[in-house]
Amino acid sequence: MTGIKWGKGSAFMFGRIDDCKYRVERNRTRDGKKWKFMVSDNITYRYVDDREFHTKEEMEEEIIRWINDKKN
Repeated sequence: MTGIKWGKGSAFMFGRIDDCKYRVERNRTRDGKKWKFMVSDNITYRYVDDREFHTKEEMEEEIIRWINDKKN
């Protein structure tokens, strides 16, 4: 699986993975210090993670882990 390609400008919070049917959305917490994510397909949200991540890299690792788990 390739990495997440995040959008730019107004699409900054949205990402795609080339070889995957899922897309992702990232959001900052209210205080702007941590990150959260949601995973969707072309129809609806499939997963909303309620954890908060200190870094974008940590969040991306969990996104990839979730997607890999769903593929298996």
